[in-house]
Amino acid sequence: GFLAASAKTSLQFSNLRVVELKSYFSKPCIESLGWLLHISPNVESLSIVNRGMLELLKADNEDFWAGVSWSCKLDHLRFVEIRGLLGYYNELRLVEIIFKSAGILEKMLLFSSKESTTDKRLTFGEKLLQLPRASSNVTTFLV
Repeated sequence: GFLAASAKTSLQFSNLRVVELKSYFSKPCIESLGWLLHISPNVESLSIVNRGMLELLKADNEDFWAGVSWSCKLDHLRFVEIRGLLGYYNELRLVEIIFKSAGILEKMLLFSSKESTTDKRLTFGEKLLQLPRASSNVTTFLV
Protein backbone atom coordinates (compact mmCIF):
# COMPACT_ATOMS: atom_id res chain seq x y z
CA GLY A 1 0.00 0.00 0.00
CA PHE A 2 0.76 3.65 0.19
CA LEU A 3 2.64 3.45 3.48
CA ALA A 4 4.87 0.62 2.32
CA ALA A 5 5.88 2.56 -0.79
CA SER A 6 6.30 5.78 1.16
CA ALA A 7 8.43 4.11 3.82
CA LYS A 8 11.19 3.67 1.24
CA THR A 9 11.66 7.41 0.90
CA SER A 10 14.33 9.24 2.88
CA LEU A 11 12.15 12.34 3.31
CA GLN A 12 12.05 13.51 6.92
CA PHE A 13 10.61 16.49 8.75
CA SER A 14 12.93 16.31 11.74
CA ASN A 15 12.22 19.87 12.89
CA LEU A 16 8.44 19.50 12.85
CA ARG A 17 7.14 19.69 16.43
CA VAL A 18 3.46 20.64 16.04
CA VAL A 19 0.93 19.10 13.65
CA GLU A 20 -2.53 20.64 13.27
CA LEU A 21 -4.89 19.25 10.67
CA LYS A 22 -8.50 18.94 9.62
CA SER A 23 -9.41 15.57 8.23
CA TYR A 24 -12.14 13.10 7.52
CA PHE A 25 -11.44 9.91 9.38
CA SER A 26 -11.26 7.90 6.16
CA LYS A 27 -8.79 5.07 5.65
CA PRO A 28 -6.56 7.10 3.28
CA CYS A 29 -6.53 10.01 5.75
CA ILE A 30 -5.55 7.73 8.65
CA GLU A 31 -2.84 6.09 6.54
CA SER A 32 -1.53 9.50 5.48
CA LEU A 33 -1.44 10.67 9.09
CA GLY A 34 0.57 7.55 9.99
CA TRP A 35 3.01 8.30 7.18
CA LEU A 36 3.33 11.97 8.20
CA LEU A 37 4.09 10.97 11.79
CA HIS A 38 6.54 8.33 10.54
CA ILE A 39 8.58 10.93 8.65
CA SER A 40 8.22 13.46 11.48
CA PRO A 41 9.86 11.65 14.39
CA ASN A 42 10.01 14.66 16.73
CA VAL A 43 6.36 15.75 16.78
CA GLU A 44 5.37 16.77 20.31
CA SER A 45 1.84 18.06 19.73
CA LEU A 46 -0.91 16.67 17.48
CA SER A 47 -4.27 18.40 16.96
CA ILE A 48 -6.93 16.92 14.70
CA VAL A 49 -10.34 18.29 13.83
CA ASN A 50 -12.67 15.63 12.48
CA ARG A 51 -14.47 17.21 9.53
CA GLY A 52 -17.18 14.58 9.64
CA MET A 53 -17.83 10.98 8.87
CA LEU A 54 -18.33 9.82 5.32
CA GLU A 55 -21.40 7.58 5.01
CA LEU A 56 -19.34 4.56 4.00
CA LEU A 57 -17.39 4.79 7.29
CA LYS A 58 -20.49 4.75 9.46
CA ALA A 59 -20.67 0.95 9.28
CA ASP A 60 -18.68 1.16 12.52
CA ASN A 61 -16.77 -2.09 12.22
CA GLU A 62 -13.27 -3.46 12.29
CA ASP A 63 -13.08 -3.97 8.50
CA PHE A 64 -12.09 -0.31 8.24
CA TRP A 65 -8.73 -1.13 9.83
CA ALA A 66 -7.90 -4.20 7.74
CA GLY A 67 -4.47 -3.55 6.26
CA VAL A 68 -3.86 -0.32 8.18
CA SER A 69 -0.74 -0.33 10.30
CA TRP A 70 1.52 2.35 11.63
CA SER A 71 5.17 1.51 11.88
CA CYS A 72 6.00 4.74 13.70
CA LYS A 73 6.81 5.20 17.34
CA LEU A 74 5.62 8.50 18.70
CA ASP A 75 8.58 8.90 21.02
CA HIS A 76 8.26 12.66 21.44
CA LEU A 77 4.48 13.05 21.41
CA ARG A 78 3.31 14.73 24.62
CA PHE A 79 -0.05 16.28 23.70
CA VAL A 80 -2.97 15.16 21.52
CA GLU A 81 -6.23 16.96 20.88
CA ILE A 82 -8.99 15.49 18.73
CA ARG A 83 -12.16 17.51 18.09
CA GLY A 84 -15.42 16.45 16.49
CA LEU A 85 -15.58 12.84 17.64
CA LEU A 86 -18.80 11.06 16.74
CA GLY A 87 -18.18 7.90 18.75
CA TYR A 88 -17.38 5.48 15.91
CA TYR A 89 -15.02 2.52 16.05
CA ASN A 90 -12.46 4.02 13.67
CA GLU A 91 -12.08 7.05 15.95
CA LEU A 92 -11.56 4.83 18.99
CA ARG A 93 -9.05 2.74 17.05
CA LEU A 94 -7.05 5.86 16.15
CA VAL A 95 -6.93 6.84 19.84
CA GLU A 96 -5.82 3.29 20.69
CA ILE A 97 -2.96 3.41 18.18
CA ILE A 98 -1.80 6.74 19.57
CA PHE A 99 -2.00 5.43 23.16
CA LYS A 100 0.07 2.35 22.24
CA SER A 101 2.69 4.32 20.29
CA ALA A 102 3.24 7.38 22.50
CA GLY A 103 5.39 6.37 25.46
CA ILE A 104 5.68 9.84 27.01
CA LEU A 105 2.19 11.13 26.23
CA GLU A 106 1.09 13.52 28.98
CA LYS A 107 -2.33 14.75 27.92
CA MET A 108 -5.06 13.72 25.48
CA LEU A 109 -8.08 15.97 25.03
CA LEU A 110 -11.03 14.44 23.18
CA PHE A 111 -14.03 16.56 22.21
CA SER A 112 -17.30 15.02 21.08
CA SER A 113 -19.18 16.49 18.16
CA LYS A 114 -22.55 18.08 18.81
CA GLU A 115 -23.86 15.54 16.29
CA SER A 116 -22.83 12.60 18.49
CA THR A 117 -25.58 10.87 20.44
CA THR A 118 -25.42 10.44 24.20
CA ASP A 119 -25.34 6.65 23.80
CA LYS A 120 -22.41 6.86 21.38
CA ARG A 121 -20.51 9.15 23.76
CA LEU A 122 -21.11 6.88 26.76
CA THR A 123 -20.07 3.76 24.86
CA PHE A 124 -16.99 5.54 23.51
CA GLY A 125 -16.05 6.70 27.03
CA GLU A 126 -16.41 3.20 28.48
CA LYS A 127 -14.23 1.69 25.75
CA LEU A 128 -11.72 4.51 26.10
CA LEU A 129 -11.10 3.58 29.74
CA GLN A 130 -10.18 0.02 28.71
CA LEU A 131 -7.55 0.95 26.11
CA PRO A 132 -3.94 0.02 26.88
CA ARG A 133 -1.48 2.91 27.13
CA ALA A 134 2.28 3.02 26.65
CA SER A 135 2.49 6.06 28.94
CA SER A 136 1.56 5.55 32.57
CA ASN A 137 1.40 9.33 33.07
CA VAL A 138 -1.21 10.26 30.47
CA THR A 139 -4.24 12.27 31.55
CA THR A 140 -7.25 11.85 29.27
CA PHE A 141 -10.25 14.15 29.07
CA LEU A 142 -13.39 13.33 27.09
CA VAL A 143 -15.67 16.35 26.76
